[in-house]
Amino acid sequence: MAPEQSTILNVNERETARYYASMTLSRAGFRVLEAGSGADTLRIAQQLLPDLVVLDVHLPDLDGHAVCRMLKGDERTSSIAILQTSADYLGVSSKVLGLDSGADGYLAQPFEPAELVATVRALLRARAAERIAVEAQRKSEQALRQRDEFLGMASHELRSPASTIQLQIQTLLRRMKAEGSIPTEVLQRKLELLHGAAQSLTGLLNNLLDLTSLQDGRLLLHTEEIDLAVVAHQVAERYAEPAAKVGSEVRVHAPAPVAGRWDRTRMEQVVTNLLGNALKYASGAPVEISVLPWQRNSAQLVVRDYGPGIAPEHQARIFQRYERGADTRPAGLGLGLWIVQGILEAAGGSISVQSELLSGSSFTVLLPRQTP
Repeated sequence: MAPEQSTILNVNERETARYYASMTLSRAGFRVLEAGSGADTLRIAQQLLPDLVVLDVHLPDLDGHAVCRMLKGDERTSSIAILQTSADYLGVSSKVLGLDSGADGYLAQPFEPAELVATVRALLRARAAERIAVEAQRKSEQALRQRDEFLGMASHELRSPASTIQLQIQTLLRRMKAEGSIPTEVLQRKLELLHGAAQSLTGLLNNLLDLTSLQDGRLLLHTEEIDLAVVAHQVAERYAEPAAKVGSEVRVHAPAPVAGRWDRTRMEQVVTNLLGNALKYASGAPVEISVLPWQRNSAQLVVRDYGPGIAPEHQARIFQRYERGADTRPAGLGLGLWIVQGILEAAGGSISVQSELLSGSSFTVLLPRQTP
């Protein structure tokens, strides 16, 4: 912010010192207001909202540190930069006390005019940069909300025709099989490709709907008594053919029932997303799913692949919206793991990843047996 656009409130109970600082700031091009007490400082700051306050520690009614805390604690004045000054500089402890009270800078008196002006300008530049960053963040968040709202509405409208296409293809394949008619190899292949494409489209649209539900806190869980081991076996069976097409095998280790009260559909979605993610990066190696009891009243689900692994700097990022691993060749919106994490949080559970480059990744889910 340029000096001619900036208003400085100069606070000091000593008239001589106040006059000296005000003249220095005026000559540098600032508009200067004055106050000689803590009460006047608070009143002027709240009414006129200066860009910066040069605040002396010693005031006749209120301690300067207290005034600083009040200004920073008031929503109306919290963004005003504060340069605290003192004629009784006692070392680092004085400066620490001033900065701890919320001041943005500290000067010991007496100071040179150039030092005061340079410090004020530096604080104003920092505050201007901060405001720009806050505004950019606000606009970014607003744009993201608008995008997600559009995606939610669009996916809701598109899910019905996508499901109709998928259903019609399934019906056609079943009818051809029941009637004993044998389609040509080319027709059979095209129908299978259409069916797979319709399934993928439906999955993407469902992910977008889950995105809006999770953001709005509207993800409802319908719990019932289910066996997580059975869910894992069922999902693995559905993925047997897709896994074979990429040269992988899905192995399930669930030696005993692991029962709990969970939302069956959402638990299937958790296993499906983790397994689908693992197969993308399996590189022809097997993918392992294990379901075991964990401690006294919890369950553990682990999905392990032997693919390229995830670098340490990417391991937290992959659970964020629209994020994927470093290898972005597999198609997708980057919502799968974020949705899994949201479902698990709603169910009182958690997910973590352990991975090393060239050694694969293990995603570990911990779930209480009873959904909160």
